[in-house]
Order: sequence, then structure tokens, then C-alpha cells
Amino acid sequence: MRGISILAVASSLLLSPSAAVSSNMVHGGVYRGPEDTVPPNPGGGSTGRGGGSGPTTPNGPNGPTPPTPGTTPSTGGAGIPTPTGGPRGGRGRPTTSGGVGLGPNLAQWQYWWEFNRDRFLRLKDALYAPGRPTTGTVGFAHGRGSFETKVNLAPGTKDRERIADTLIKLLDGDPTRDIVSSALIGLAKVDGSGKSLPVFERFLAEADQEKRETAAIAMGISGDLGAVPKLLDLARDTKKGRQLVKRAEVDTRTRAFACYGLGLICQKTANLRVKREVFAAMRDMIQTGVAHHARRDLIVAPLQAIRLLRPAGELTDEAVAFLTEFMELPDSKVYAHVRSHAYVALAKLLKRGDAKAATVAKVMAKKLEDRKQKQWIHQSAILALGCIATPDQTEVTDALKWYFTSGKDPQARGFAAIALGQIGGNNNRSFLLQRIRHCKQGYRPWVALGLAVLAHDSRADDYAEADGVIGETILEEFRKTKVQMRAAAMAIALGIVGYKDAAWDIMDRMLAIKHQSEPAGYMAVALGLLREGRAREQIQAVLDGATRRPELLGKCAVALGLLGDKDVAVTLAQRIREPHTVAVYSALARGLGYIGDRRTVRPLIEMATDTKLKQLPRAFAAAALGLIGDTEPMPWNAPLSVDNNYRANVETLTGAGAGVLDIL
Repeated sequence: MRGISILAVASSLLLSPSAAVSSNMVHGGVYRGPEDTVPPNPGGGSTGRGGGSGPTTPNGPNGPTPPTPGTTPSTGGAGIPTPTGGPRGGRGRPTTSGGVGLGPNLAQWQYWWEFNRDRFLRLKDALYAPGRPTTGTVGFAHGRGSFETKVNLAPGTKDRERIADTLIKLLDGDPTRDIVSSALIGLAKVDGSGKSLPVFERFLAEADQEKRETAAIAMGISGDLGAVPKLLDLARDTKKGRQLVKRAEVDTRTRAFACYGLGLICQKTANLRVKREVFAAMRDMIQTGVAHHARRDLIVAPLQAIRLLRPAGELTDEAVAFLTEFMELPDSKVYAHVRSHAYVALAKLLKRGDAKAATVAKVMAKKLEDRKQKQWIHQSAILALGCIATPDQTEVTDALKWYFTSGKDPQARGFAAIALGQIGGNNNRSFLLQRIRHCKQGYRPWVALGLAVLAHDSRADDYAEADGVIGETILEEFRKTKVQMRAAAMAIALGIVGYKDAAWDIMDRMLAIKHQSEPAGYMAVALGLLREGRAREQIQAVLDGATRRPELLGKCAVALGLLGDKDVAVTLAQRIREPHTVAVYSALARGLGYIGDRRTVRPLIEMATDTKLKQLPRAFAAAALGLIGDTEPMPWNAPLSVDNNYRANVETLTGAGAGVLDIL
């Protein structure tokens, strides 16, 4: 269970019941993203952990199984194809009466939201700010809302020290894999003393694969520069790296996790020497991987590390030149599925508006016109353009508009609407406003989200007036649609826009469909984004009825956190001591961590150290403690998840709770 793979009993917290909890709950988190149809691994075989499976979900379905390569998509309604195909790796999934396996529709908007939501939620800002305008308070009728006085519930230094001490004690005992994974990740987030490195290093030599790879990523999460030499040895599979793991070789997954860890350290530090050393190592790994047809993870993970490099000066030029050359390699050298990761990595090294970014944007826009390019290249090029293009680059924005209207890949078309919103500008705004009324129904959620991103990024600050035209247009679509998940997308978009006039419509619909967990949960989150204080009582009532519905429970907890509810964390802490399924435990732990109330530290410590309890609830309590004590304003893996092409997936990145993006 990887410390209870964080992102998501994703489906529990994130996606529909059809995308339920994976049977391999890894790293204390949950599955939040799809696997995808990918070519056979050039290195052959699986990169599986080889350490056995984690806890399973009682009486629950397995997580979504990707279609097998070469299967043909069937139309999933409204012009969005739904992949089909048989199960992979021996896992089963629901089938129709005709025996045809149906996978999740990977082009759904929910996937994009779950990977990119953190920059919009900013939950810790909402919880720990000294005061903010809210509706439903005295004086709201006199303006934009009154400033409510906030009780500071943020954990302090002493709270974090207690959490760190508790997690170290758990690791010093004889804990199960679940407790080890949760405690390692939690300790990496909480301990700022630099004293945890020997603890992490100790678990690199464990026989259990999950413990080894979790220790490697924990070293990166900690941000400790002292971990760099060891992570480099692991990533390169050197003699010293093999000594660290006490094996004849460093396995693929541990090497990949070491690369992700190095990227996380580079993302935090300004030390140019470290960045240069890491870049050189990642470049060499990629070149060697291409030359020897290494496993995909051993090329994608170094690319993701370079993505986080935040270089300066000549190092930027070197990294840009290397990635540009790598992008142009033929399929015979490196498959497009792997090569596509270089596009966003390159975009993350550049600054929107720079001459170099403008030049790269033109090159990427040309890729959209090439119908011979694989879908992953189109998807990643579009995501990259959303990061670096400017409104006055009309040849680029025209290419994105053409692709949204006529492109061959449905997922890339959805990404194009988001990219146009990220780029912004009046012309893109007008295009999206026009398309939301005239495109196929299945694409309207994407257009609404594109408009929402544009409006959100155009606001000077949280208290600036929302774009009324965009808000009213999306609200009109919200009212018209009878498909509840499309309405949920419109609700999230309205929350991102900050269009408060939509609050009552969203609240009424949430209550009317409260038995439909997924759309009702998203509408609760939308009300939280709108800071609609008058919805607290209604959301609390929905939460009270969601004991066995983790996807709704988690979202209601987030919504109440956004609304500054001072009691929800205490309620969740009481519930987590009760017997639950894995999905419910994950939802409760994630909710507690998101809210981060210092009052829950003591009961969670008591729970984590209570040897009379079963291992699973103790592991989730440890995961929650790590989330609560985290010193960063955003989840540790947000820099990797935002703008990532999750459709070009590899095993160590995301999927079934076993990837770096799936860890709490």
C-alpha cells in the first residue's frame, strides 16, 4: 500500500465508482489517474514491484484496467471515444452482457481536474489565512462579504516535532509495509532538521521493493541536499548504489523513484552546482536508455527530473538544447509515448514571453499540423503550448483552435481548450465563449474549464470581480444540461471563475442529486471554491450521510475545509478510528490532511501507536499525520502533476496507486 498511495483512492476520492480502488493500494494513497494504451515496453516485461500486493478493498471492484494495445475505441457519447479491450495483467473488470470489457473513458474532464486542482484549491491558504471575505456572515449584504476572524489551527513547530518523533518510533519498531511507507513519506514532509536521512537510507536495503522505492522518494521529498549523492548512485545503478540496496543491481522502480526524488530536490534548491550535477546524470541516463532500449520508466523518470530543474543561465541553454534534440528523435530510436514527455519538460524550463519560448512554441505548433504524429505528441505539445505561448502568437493560437475544432485525438482536443484558457487574451476568450454553445456536448466541460482558467488567471487577486460574461455563460450551460457529470464540470468551472451568483443553483442541484456521489461531491467542492458560507450546513448534512461513500466523503471534507469549517476535522478524526474499507480510510486520511487541523494531531498519534488496532487504520493515521505536518503550501507532488500528460503514462508515474503521483 505505499503508505496508502495518496492521490487517490482516486477513484474513491476522485473518480467514479467504476474507477474504484485498486487492489494494490500503494504508498499510502489512492489511484487518481488513468493507465493508458501504451506500446509494449521496449525493455520487455513489467517493471512491477515484485514485493507482493497491498491490501485489497473488501467487496469492492478493482481499479480501472487500461485497454490493451491495438484495441479500437468505441464512441462513448457526444463524440468522445471510450477505449475498449480486454483486461491487462490478469486483472478483471466489469463487462457487458456480450462479454466485451469496457474501460473508463480516459478523456473525461475529471482526470485533468484531479491532476491540476491544487493550484485552484489552495486549501492551506483558505484554512490558515488570518481572515477572508465569506458569504453567510454578518455584513455580507453590505458588500463582498465580511472578514471572519480565523482561529489559527495550523500545526506549529512543536506539533511537527511530535509527529516526527512518532513516525520515527513507528519505523524503529517492526512495522508492516503499509506503516513503513506511510511513516517514511510523512517523515519526509515533516522533519526539517535533516536528521532523517539515515532513517531513509536504512530502508533502502529492505527486501521489500515498495519499502526501497518509498525510501528513495522520501529522500527527495525531504529536500535534503545531503541525499543527492546517494540518489545519484541509486539512479545510475553504481557500485555504491548497489551497496545501498545490498543487491546485485538497483531495480528499475527504485532507480526511477530516485530520479523523481532528485527532481524534487532541484525544484526546491537554488544550488546551481547540484542542478548541473543532476542534469548531467539525467541526460546520461536518457542517452544510455535510448541507446540500449531501456525500460520506459528509466527514460521518462529522468525527463520528469529535468522538468523540475529550474535551471539558470548556461544550464538552461544546455537543457533546452538537449530536450529539443531528444524531441526530434524518430520512433525507431525512442517511441513517441516516451518522447512526448520531453515537450512539457521543455516548456517548464522556459518563461512565457521569452524569445526562446516563442521559438519553441512555433515548433510545437507545427507538430499539431502533422497528422502522422502519434496522439501522445499532440497531447503533450498542446499542454506545453498552454505553458509558454502568448496571446499575440496568432499562428500558435490558430493551431490550437484548429485542433480543438478538427483534430484527430479527443483528449488532445480537450487539452486544447484548456491551453487556450491558459494562454488567455481577448481572441481566445471570444473563441471559447462561442464554442461552448456550438461544440459537441461532450467537449463543453473542457471549454467551460478553459474559460474558467482564463478568467481565474486574469483576476488581479482573489477579491477581484469575477468575469461576469464568462460566469453567466457557464451558468447557462449548467442550468441546461441534464447530464449530471457535465453539470459537475460546469460547477467546478464556476467555482474557479469565482462567480458567486451561481451558488444557489449549484447548492439546489447538489441537494437534489446527493445520492449520486461523484457529481454531488464536485458540486460541494464548487461551493467551497466560491466560499459560499451559507452552504456549510447543507454540505455537512451530505457529509453525514456519506459514511460508506468515500468519493463523496472526501469531496465534502475538502469543501468544508475551503469554507473554514472548524469542526469537520474533529469529526473525521473520530470516524477514522472506526472499521472501514480501504477507500473510506483513504478518504478520511486525505480529508484530515487537507484540512490540517492541529487539534487532530494528538488523537491521530494515539491511533498510529495503538498496537491493539489493525495495521491498516494505523497506517492511514500515519499518512494523515504526514499530511497535517507538511510544511509546504501545496502537496509535494503537485509540481509533477500539474500540466503533466497523464495519458502518456508509465508505471512509476501514475496508475493503480503504484506511481509517484499516487502517493499521499
